Amino acid sequence: PEHKPETAIPASPPTTAAGSGQTVSAVNSHKTQFETGKIISSEGIINDNGQIIANGGIDLTSKTGLNNHGSLNLNKLTVSGEIFDNYQGKLSARQALINTNSIDNHQGEITTTELLSAKSGKL
Repeated sequence: PEHKPETAIPASPPTTAAGSGQTVSAVNSHKTQFETGKIISSEGIINDNGQIIANGGIDLTSKTGLNNHGSLNLNKLTVSGEIFDNYQGKLSARQALINTNSIDNHQGEITTTELLSAKSGKL
């Protein structure tokens, strides 16, 4: 049997709506609010020119030292281990408990609103 191809039927053009239209941008007015929390590291933390900012709602604990050459804004910082290196860094916390073999704060800033405890064999 002979098979004849079907003739294609053209699609109708898209319709247009009558009247005036407008473009509306969606605005997200909901502000995200993060809960308080903790960052705990059993290894060292290296913050080279970075930022760890939590509006004072995060506790940061490092048991093998901390290299901060950036910005930290925390509720509580607890550092132990080999070194707390804050060379050219900024630390802002409600409490900072530093107990390391060495502390380097050359050209750095440490600001606490309640408590600063720094114990080290070498400053």
